[in-house]
Amino acid sequence: VLAAGKHALVDKPFASAEDVGRLVEAAEGKGLVFMDGTHFVHSLRMARMAATCREDPRVGKIQKIVACFTYPLADRANIRFDPNLEPHGAIGDLGWYCVKFAQAILGPSARPISAFCRAADDSLANAAGIVTFRTP
Repeated sequence: VLAAGKHALVDKPFASAEDVGRLVEAAEGKGLVFMDGTHFVHSLRMARMAATCREDPRVGKIQKIVACFTYPLADRANIRFDPNLEPHGAIGDLGWYCVKFAQAILGPSARPISAFCRAADDSLANAAGIVTFRTP
């Protein structure tokens, strides 16, 4: 798409961070937009909420964000149950929404400093995680 001179709106998964880097470079080199399809972080509502959380003195310093993203998953044939097709399971498929939300609220200077994940079984389809960020 980028090679054809078209802007690209994409969704996960990507094969690797290196692939994403190459796509970003290709888009920038042609003056094109390469944008992820994670609409909530690009919305005006999210921008206002993040600004309020970071700048409104009534909010104070954010010390903890608890986020959860779930949906029922009864179909055992779903790729999230197959580590060969979805090696990061539910954390790779859904957990990053929570991380992206926290990063949006905390701001661009927030950096993850530790992460922990616990899965209910080998498929990683039922998992929970904790990410700790450092902010200036």
